[in-house]
Amino acid sequence: IVDRAPADRVLPTGGVVSFHVRQPVIQQHDDGEVTAALMGDVTVAYEDPATGRSLTLRAQNAVVFLDLSLDDAMGRTQFDASMVRGIYLEDNVMITDGQYTLRAPRVFYDLATDKAVILDAVFYTWDARRQIPIYVRADTVRQEATRSWSAQGARITTSEFAKPHFAIAANDVRFNMEDRADGTARTRFEADSVTARVQDVPVAWFPRLAGEVVQPPLRSASVGWESDGPAVQTNWDLFALAGKDSPEGVDLLGQLDYLGERGPAIGVTLEYDRPDMFGEFDSYFLMYDQGEDSIGERNDVEFDGEQRGFFVGRHRQYLPQNWELSLEAGYVSDETFLEEFFRDQAELGKDYEASLYLKKQENDWALTFLTSYRLNDFVAQTPTLQTYGYTVDKLPELGYFRTGTSLLGDRLTYYTENRLGYMDLRPSEDRPSWRGFTDAQSSKLFGIDSKETSFEARARELGLPTDGRARFDTRHEVQAPLKLSIVDVVPYVTGRMTAYDEDFEDFNDDSDEARFWGGGGVRLATSFSNTYEQVEDEVLAIHRVRHIIEPYSNLFLYGSSSNPEDYPVFDHDVEGISEGAGAQIGMKHTFQTQRGGPGRWRSVDFLTLNSYYVERGSDSDIRNEHPRFFTYRPEYSTGGDHFYTDLAWLVSDTLAVVADYTYAFERSQATSWHVGMSLAHTERLTSYINYTELEPLSSRLLSWGFEYDLTRKYTLGFQQTIDLEESEFRSIEVSVVRKLPRWNLIVEVSHDDIDDEQSVFVIAVPQGFDWKRFGRRAVGVLAPDY
Repeated sequence: IVDRAPADRVLPTGGVVSFHVRQPVIQQHDDGEVTAALMGDVTVAYEDPATGRSLTLRAQNAVVFLDLSLDDAMGRTQFDASMVRGIYLEDNVMITDGQYTLRAPRVFYDLATDKAVILDAVFYTWDARRQIPIYVRADTVRQEATRSWSAQGARITTSEFAKPHFAIAANDVRFNMEDRADGTARTRFEADSVTARVQDVPVAWFPRLAGEVVQPPLRSASVGWESDGPAVQTNWDLFALAGKDSPEGVDLLGQLDYLGERGPAIGVTLEYDRPDMFGEFDSYFLMYDQGEDSIGERNDVEFDGEQRGFFVGRHRQYLPQNWELSLEAGYVSDETFLEEFFRDQAELGKDYEASLYLKKQENDWALTFLTSYRLNDFVAQTPTLQTYGYTVDKLPELGYFRTGTSLLGDRLTYYTENRLGYMDLRPSEDRPSWRGFTDAQSSKLFGIDSKETSFEARARELGLPTDGRARFDTRHEVQAPLKLSIVDVVPYVTGRMTAYDEDFEDFNDDSDEARFWGGGGVRLATSFSNTYEQVEDEVLAIHRVRHIIEPYSNLFLYGSSSNPEDYPVFDHDVEGISEGAGAQIGMKHTFQTQRGGPGRWRSVDFLTLNSYYVERGSDSDIRNEHPRFFTYRPEYSTGGDHFYTDLAWLVSDTLAVVADYTYAFERSQATSWHVGMSLAHTERLTSYINYTELEPLSSRLLSWGFEYDLTRKYTLGFQQTIDLEESEFRSIEVSVVRKLPRWNLIVEVSHDDIDDEQSVFVIAVPQGFDWKRFGRRAVGVLAPDY
């Protein structure tokens, strides 16, 4: 007899077992064994209050082996569970405990060995987190414990079809059910000598696989053609390929690709969120690149068998006593790799560097330590290249901060920032031509010749420091919040001192070793509202209206012992601050209504309009062509006098409109404006349209697109961007999604006229995973984002 805890046994040994059948036939055999023969729509129900287990077994016929005398068994349909030694069921057998279901023609439970044998079995359960079913079809299934099984001749799939589109097949599989931290159940498996099958055709073989059933080893596959030639891209679960279970909260993917003239490529992506830590790592490498980088309207950058790639990793660890450690490292092989293959990293990513950041934060104060160093000899991120053209290493920097410290019984609020460190300003050492810039483009964007002058040489010509600098910076601000009738009044005074171990006479003769900066101002704000009970409009879905008006203003004056332009910018929020007087005057309107109908009314902000005007004094820095204002720190603001407004209008539950507009009075023109609309025409059709105009860049872009569910199985997506300034198409992308059982099959066609890139791809991604993330990676053209 197997000695196992009651909660782990294949059938409960406590509680009661009941037969639900018209008439059980109880008899004693020659060997003295007593059985109950059950025939015709049999139900055997187990209930064990001690463990909370319940199990229902249904079949056309069953035989129950009892451990008691014939006299004690006669006439009974309910027994103590300990009296049952075994159960045999046949014909349309179904077994369920509420979390899993087994179907088979024949099943035998042996309580002496605490095992069950199920022939021609179909095991079914449901992954509640991803809303995906799980099926295991096998010639034989043996139940080893309450939630553990082994199977021979098995196929694991998420498809309900007897011949699924995709399945994992193996001669021997072990699988079990476990509880996640959130209480939902998951099914994990281990299998040897595995084949991945499409229909009945094996497409891949693995010596061993393990993991969650809903996380197949192949996360995505795409086959297609683009300007560099034929391409094949795949994403794999590396834990599953190694035959290991992935730790909770950890996702490790590997990419194995072939990219035409670009050659073979590999990548690794790791994401983890564990107790007291989280982080990510991403990498991608081309083994032998013989292609050309075509970026914008620049010259092509050719490669002749180079190895190229990038990696970036970030980790955060929460330590005892409120300490926090952040580590980071990023490196890219050459100047154009990110722009060509991972444009989001080039245009939106944080500057690549190796850094260590340590912080202790308690209540309203924080103590920090930062050291950082750029591993590349060039600047990888394009916004940094276009603004300063350099990064700054911190070797190291100490910081002490206080935010919102109460003084004098909440009469005053105190803020301070203090930094002490050694900084090394490092320009990009490459030349514009290495990135494909023409002479005209280089002159316009950077003010230098594209082939003869490096960014570093230009920086030296401007007198930027060639050696490091020690810097001490301290900022203090005191606010005195007041309430005058219905007006919130917040006067504030600010002082700052920044000191260096040397001046910057090569950059500007007027620079000193210390700069004193200070000033103050007052913020005013109030709000009042009115409710209009009788306003009704069925077309605009308005039922009553509440109008909230919030006027506000910010008056400020800052002065400095030195002109901010006399100092190179190590940090924009230190050297980049401005001086001079100014005022912001604005008003925010919020219109609320009720939607939903009687019995289900809900409040909605259906219209929000925020507008303000900024007036800057003559001492202010107005060099920036596109003005921006930061209410919480006016000294960070750029540009001169301007007007700004933004609008968000939820016309109905299916139609939304957003817009913003900036007008610069120094330039006597609108520097930017944008308007966009999204509309859910029906449950099957949604569309959008956006128009953006940036006057400093002479850019006028119109983009539009839609997503339409043609049928329950097919979805059509379309998006197009038109350059109205140049009267030409920039890009167009079309995708068709075919919903297979538990899989998505995507056909994607795209053309990018700016980069002169065309591509056609077929992508397969399991249901439950975002195909935009695990489908074709951004090679040449970014994947569409509907």
